[in-house]
Amino acid sequence: MKVFSLLKIFVFLVSLIAAIITIIVFVFPTQERIKMSVSYVSFENLTDENRSKEPELNAVYYYKGETIDHLWKVRVNFENTSNKTIIGRGSQKNIIPDTITLNVKKGCRLIDKKLVHTDFAHNMQIINNDLVSIGFDQWRSGEAMDYFLYIQIPEGLPKDANDILSQPESRQIIDGDIFFNLSLESEGKDKLVTSFLPSKVKKIIYIVAIGYLGVTILVLFIIIFCIVIDFVRKKQWLKINIDEYKKFLSTKVEEGTQEYNKYLKRPDKFWDKYSSSDFQGKKYPRNIMLDDLSIANYKSLLSAALIIIICIVLAGTIFIDLIQLFP
Repeated sequence: MKVFSLLKIFVFLVSLIAAIITIIVFVFPTQERIKMSVSYVSFENLTDENRSKEPELNAVYYYKGETIDHLWKVRVNFENTSNKTIIGRGSQKNIIPDTITLNVKKGCRLIDKKLVHTDFAHNMQIINNDLVSIGFDQWRSGEAMDYFLYIQIPEGLPKDANDILSQPESRQIIDGDIFFNLSLESEGKDKLVTSFLPSKVKKIIYIVAIGYLGVTILVLFIIIFCIVIDFVRKKQWLKINIDEYKKFLSTKVEEGTQEYNKYLKRPDKFWDKYSSSDFQGKKYPRNIMLDDLSIANYKSLLSAALIIIICIVLAGTIFIDLIQLFP
């Protein structure tokens, strides 16, 4: 099979797989759950850290006349990471209480807040220094807000900082949930190119890319299997038919010449040039696929196998990453 023919089959298979997956995703969509993401972007110790760096120059923080120690400035991002709108008011609201509330870790006190950025109108309130209340009308997909939360953490920042904020035991979002994670990304970090694309366009691009990589990995496995089988078959042929082949070769090429020695080691080159119709032995085996690919010795076989395995590992790594990033 020629490489061009293999490429045509490859493109057809990928296109077919991508079309089937696209139809399944968009014609038979699954019921998606609402996801609200709470991400901790940065932590800054405002009191203890400055005191250790400059012991003679201290900043003192007061709250309602009380001196505040162990004060942390925590940047938190709140985002609707699902494709559904979270509705907070009206007959179609999909949250159970009137507002979404988050608990502050026991022993900690939420002193103050400062809005950094928001994509939608909302109202955040601090209740009794241990509860955050978020009220809104509509919170659309992809919309987010960033806050600096000033929290007193007497015992220092815990190893698992995810639990500084938590949701109550009772669920608040109908067919949805709140997820907490550590982001700790720098503000200048570039976003993915696809983050600026509409959700459906992004899904199609990911589906096609995953389909191409999946078929590529499958084809590479098939190729490495076929070249090993072809190599073994040709070695077996030469071992069984060596005497007949030498006799036939001497009728076409003068024995002892450089050309004779070349064809003796590379029967594939000989049969590419001369007809085998008069040959008395078993026909020389052709490649299962990739007719123009010829492996002459074990060194070439190992080199080809190593290159293909490296390609499989690289493609497999990207394939897994794309699945994990699939929107």
